[in-house]
Amino acid sequence: MYLDAIRTIEPGEELTYDYQIQREADDPPDIDAIFACRCGVERCRGSMLWPAPRAPRRQGQRSQRR
Repeated sequence: MYLDAIRTIEPGEELTYDYQIQREADDPPDIDAIFACRCGVERCRGSMLWPAPRAPRRQGQRSQRR
């Protein structure tokens, strides 16, 4: 594997990599458990898989986040 960095990586510095493994129609039901990420970073999406498609929002639906 070869990585091309846009800045100098210091010796001992931790690197992260987003695998974005593609989901397939015939994936087993426990695919998220199989490819679970255990990095522990607060904002991690919890999976090495490409994010699951989101359900389309219905018109007029408002976000609960503020």
